Amino acid sequence: MTAQRALMLQLIFVLAAAIAAVYVQLVMGIAPCPLCILQRLAYLLVGVVVIIALIHRSRGLAQDIYFGLSLLFALLGLAVSLRQVWLQLVPPQNSGICGPGLNELLHSLPPSKLMHDVFYGAGDCGVVHWKVLGLSMAGWSAVCFLLIFIVGLWGWMRKDTA
Repeated sequence: MTAQRALMLQLIFVLAAAIAAVYVQLVMGIAPCPLCILQRLAYLLVGVVVIIALIHRSRGLAQDIYFGLSLLFALLGLAVSLRQVWLQLVPPQNSGICGPGLNELLHSLPPSKLMHDVFYGAGDCGVVHWKVLGLSMAGWSAVCFLLIFIVGLWGWMRKDTA
C-alpha cells in the first residue's frame, strides 16, 4: 500500500464516521453528547490533515508531518471514544459527573472547568442509545479511530520516497 492509498483509506474511514454521526443525529434524533462532539472534532482534524496531504502529494519531511498529525488526532479521538465506552460500562455513581449538556456548559463555565467536565462525563455521555453487533456508537468510533491509526501507521512506514 502506498502512502497515497493509506491516506485515501483514512479519508474513507473519516467520511464513514461522519455519515454515521449525521445519520444518528438527524434521522434517529439522538443529539451528540460532549464526548461525541470531541470525537467529531478529532475526525474533522484527521480529515483536514488527510485532504491537505492528498492535495499536496508531498514526500519526505512534509509527508512525515501529515502522517504524524493524522496519527496524533486519531489517537486523541481513540482516547476520547474509549473514555466514553468506559463511562457507558460502569454504573453512573462510579463513573463521575453526568450533568448538563455541552451548550449549557459552554455558557456557564470557564474553559478549564469546561474541559474537566467534558472529559469527566458531563452530559449524557454514559447513555447507550443503541448497539450494533454488541458495540455502542462510542465503541464503533473507537474501532474506526483504531483503523485510521493502523492504516496511517502502515502508510507512514511504507511512505513514498523522493
